[in-house]
Amino acid sequence: SNSDNLEIVSQCHNNYCYLSTIPLDRSDTIPLTIINTVKRTQKTLLFNNLEQNNTFITDPYFLSQKPKSLLCSPILKQGKLIGILYLENNLTTQAFTIERLEILNLLTAQAAISIENARLYQHLEAKVEQRTQNLQQTLKQLQQTQAQLIQTEKMSSLGQMVSGIAHEINNPISFISGNITHARKYFQELLELLNLYQEDLPHPSSAIRDKLEELDLEFLCDDLEKLFDSMQTGSTRISKIIRGLRNFSRLDESKSKDVDIHEGLENTLMILQHRLNGNSSGIKIAIVKNYGELPLVNCCANQLNQVFLYILSNAIDAVSTSESENFPQIAITTEMKDSQTVTISIADNGIGMSEDICQRIFDPFFTTKPVGKGTGLGLFISYQIITEQHGGKLECISQAGKGTEFIINIPV
Repeated sequence: SNSDNLEIVSQCHNNYCYLSTIPLDRSDTIPLTIINTVKRTQKTLLFNNLEQNNTFITDPYFLSQKPKSLLCSPILKQGKLIGILYLENNLTTQAFTIERLEILNLLTAQAAISIENARLYQHLEAKVEQRTQNLQQTLKQLQQTQAQLIQTEKMSSLGQMVSGIAHEINNPISFISGNITHARKYFQELLELLNLYQEDLPHPSSAIRDKLEELDLEFLCDDLEKLFDSMQTGSTRISKIIRGLRNFSRLDESKSKDVDIHEGLENTLMILQHRLNGNSSGIKIAIVKNYGELPLVNCCANQLNQVFLYILSNAIDAVSTSESENFPQIAITTEMKDSQTVTISIADNGIGMSEDICQRIFDPFFTTKPVGKGTGLGLFISYQIITEQHGGKLECISQAGKGTEFIINIPV
């Protein structure tokens, strides 16, 4: 490998050669004293009649092997030892003639060049691999940053728009809601005045009697009360939607605070109510709520609402495009996994996903939806929010044709 730690990388016996990576100090197939001498002196050792030389006779290798001729030569590149060539002949003495030595010297010089080139190539290849890994990591980080910037801007714009619309609607609906009470009171006062007239004038003129019959005063009074009730119910519903929109966006709550998870889920479902009712697809989707007893969770409410929105939107897409005969359904389950962890499960009975898709579902810009229908950012952002922003876990369990379940675990 290098001048300090040598390895046997190639061995040949008779006509058979093979590559290896055996540390020199663990080998018993070569005379270590010979190798270490050449390594230290960087000089060639040549023995054409080893039986007449006792210099290395104590080497354990020579106690079991009896080579007739031996050559051990350093492979040098610019004065640096980069390898050692060891040859032996067990059949005859004088095996290494002058002509053969010249050929071996030439081959050794070529071997030095080849070894150095191979090392340079290996080093270059390692650097290219490292650069490639660094570039891939940088690209991944850039994609994540880009996705976060896009989604942050998108949600900021959406939140501002929602907040603005809620504010604009809230003012007139407050007037309407407040005036209903006054209108109901005024109507009751007019009825009381009308009753007094009827008591004082028990025999009205024919014109008044005709008008009373035309108006059907009794029906008008009953129906007007129902109209007031309907108007009050509608304005209350609109006020509730406005509060839900404001709670969903929560632009003024960028820091963590104690939050009711169920309130966040309900606000998200309200935002998606038009899709659940089948207004766009014609398919009405049932929501099954299995809410457990949960404490308030310290989290960033608007971020968690984003996660609920992304996962529920995907679930709606899944059950809306499913060809299953099952009634489309999304089940939301909340429970305490342990004393410190809240679990939220959102499961649908839609088309499901293959294992390959499920493994990539949290990758940035990965989507199975048609062009223009999805950006591939929603679940990636959700994973970042749960794991990095809240120290939790987000898992996807799915099987093609069997539906999909997303499990959120976040610490209290």
